[in-house]
Amino acid sequence: MVLLVVVDVAGRNLIGVSCPGTVELNEYLLVIIGFIGIFQAHCENGHVSVDLLYDRFPDRVKRILDLINNLMILGFCLFFFYAGTERFWAAFQCGETNWFGAYVLPVWGVRLAVPIACFALCALSFIKIIDPETQAEK
Repeated sequence: MVLLVVVDVAGRNLIGVSCPGTVELNEYLLVIIGFIGIFQAHCENGHVSVDLLYDRFPDRVKRILDLINNLMILGFCLFFFYAGTERFWAAFQCGETNWFGAYVLPVWGVRLAVPIACFALCALSFIKIIDPETQAEK
């Protein structure tokens, strides 16, 4: 993504013409990489957290806080799974397309990344709710 932005900006500044499709490709990649990255971070418990108070709580309170956290993630992801699925299906049915430089590409492929990643996050959060020991693996 960074390389595409550099090529686009350099092309605009040096020769006065941008590289066709770089903005659209970066938009697509941002959605795909962003949602897949959220899933990967949750898988590895890699989210940034402030442990000043959390580490001082007893194990039982930590488990309750982890449960609340995973329930909130599950609710959030269920909402976005539903909304993302609706947007994907609408784009698929009407054949929504986007100009991609000199090409016209369907939008539904990128819109599919949102419900897939949200479904994976729902499943992972559900697993962490059912089996709290997966939360401890870091």
